[in-house]
Order: sequence, then C-alpha cells, then structure tokens
Amino acid sequence: MELSNDMGEASLAVKGANTGSGNYSLLALRSDESTPKIWQLAHKNSNQLKFEFFNGSSWLEPLVLAANGDVSLGANTSQSSVEINGYLKVSLTSASPPPADCSSADHRGRMKVDAAASILYICMDSGWVAK
Repeated sequence: MELSNDMGEASLAVKGANTGSGNYSLLALRSDESTPKIWQLAHKNSNQLKFEFFNGSSWLEPLVLAANGDVSLGANTSQSSVEINGYLKVSLTSASPPPADCSSADHRGRMKVDAAASILYICMDSGWVAK
C-alpha cells in the first residue's frame, strides 16, 4: 500500500501481483459479526474492476466494470454496454430503433420505448419486436 503526493494530489495506491487467486489488488471492508460480511473493491486479472459482497456464505458481484467500459449490474459479465440482472427503467423517446442496433446475437435483449406511440421495442432473434 502506498500513500503519495506524486502529482500535487494526495493518492492511495493499493498494488499487488496476481497470486493465483485472480486478484491483483483489492480493498476490503469487513464486519466483525460472527459470520463476517465483506464488501470489497477488486482489480481482477481479467482486467475488470468488481464491487463484490460476501454475505457469509457466498460471493456476489453487484457491480462489474470492464476495461472496455461495459457495466454489469447483478450479473458477473456483460455482453452489452450495460447489462442488468433485475428491473430496468428505460428512458422514454419517440423514435423507432434502427435495424443495425439489433443485428447480432450480442444485441438480443436490448429495449427501447417509443413514448408517443406507447410501444416497447425488444431486440429478439428475428430483429426488433414491437409490443
């Protein structure tokens, strides 16, 4: 661990080598309960930044940030810019989505709402489906 003022700003650096556990470095916040709960921010060898939670019996990954900017909420990996395991509130717009935004398997599950026409568009294997 390193505290420095290298560039005129105070910083805390946590550095580590991959020891086989998959972590380069991590910052952990632990409870002192009989079954400890742990929140940690971990830099992984997969070049991801993960906010992880240990609930006393298993690890959960409520937030994962990938090096390419993809964000995963409640899922361990993301196949889109944002992937959510749970509910999603979609911003309202008044336009139909372009076919190019639903042209590959990685696009499946995308949604867009046309508020003016009260249509929910969902990207499926056959392309955009209006509901």
